[in-house]
Amino acid sequence: MSIIPIFPLPAVLFPGGKTFLQIFEPRYLSMVKSCMKANRGFGVAMADPNASLNAPQIVGKGDSAYQIARYGTLCSIVDFDLRQNGRLQITIQGDAKFHIDALSIAEDELVMGQVSIVASEVSAPVPADKQHLVELLQTLAQHASIQPLGLELDLVGADQVGSRLVELLPNSNDFKQKMLELNDPLQRLEEIETQLLALQRSG
Repeated sequence: MSIIPIFPLPAVLFPGGKTFLQIFEPRYLSMVKSCMKANRGFGVAMADPNASLNAPQIVGKGDSAYQIARYGTLCSIVDFDLRQNGRLQITIQGDAKFHIDALSIAEDELVMGQVSIVASEVSAPVPADKQHLVELLQTLAQHASIQPLGLELDLVGADQVGSRLVELLPNSNDFKQKMLELNDPLQRLEEIETQLLALQRSG
């Protein structure tokens, strides 16, 4: 187990995925500076004031309270840029999934998590009857809003194909968190296919 800073996000990041974060709060600017100087990562975990996930943990009090899911992702900073609005934008990449065993609030108001790294999923190739999901991922990755991330797609492993689809498809955060907590990559593909069919029917 190790203790790391946790960046609460209204989103879900998987190992192997990338996303942009705009940093402007002093506590997070300090966290990023410290992580870059020490060449170490930090954790991201889904925060939602209305979440009802796997035993979420409550941070804060009253109207400012929010919940942090017990599973998140250890990430590293792979790029940074100072935007025209003066905010620091960093690109982070997910490295490993973790379970939050305990939370605390540091003096600088950073959320600190005592975490245990979850073993990597046993990879398996995407089954023949799920190859249409690979084609869907290729199409999504070509979208103008996704290309700047520079995703390096693994189109063979079910774990990576499923993870990228969950991140890129317009599913609810509850569904994405459920998929993060699932450790079976083939079952994840089944869940994604079921969700796609439901979206098609509702559309």
